[in-house]
Amino acid sequence: MLPNTAQAAQPQPPERHILCMKWGTKYGPEYVNRLYAMVRRHLTGTSASSA
Repeated sequence: MLPNTAQAAQPQPPERHILCMKWGTKYGPEYVNRLYAMVRRHLTGTSASSA
C-alpha cells in the first residue's frame, strides 16, 4: 500500500538567518530598513531582524 502523499512528511528547506544592522555613520537607518524590506520580500521563509 502506498503512503498518502497529503500525510507524508514534506522536506523542510534549510533555516536561514539574515541580520540587517546599522553600524557606524556610512548608511542611515532608511538604508537598513530598505534592505530589511527587500530581504523579507524576496526571500520567503526567512528569519530576518532589523536593528
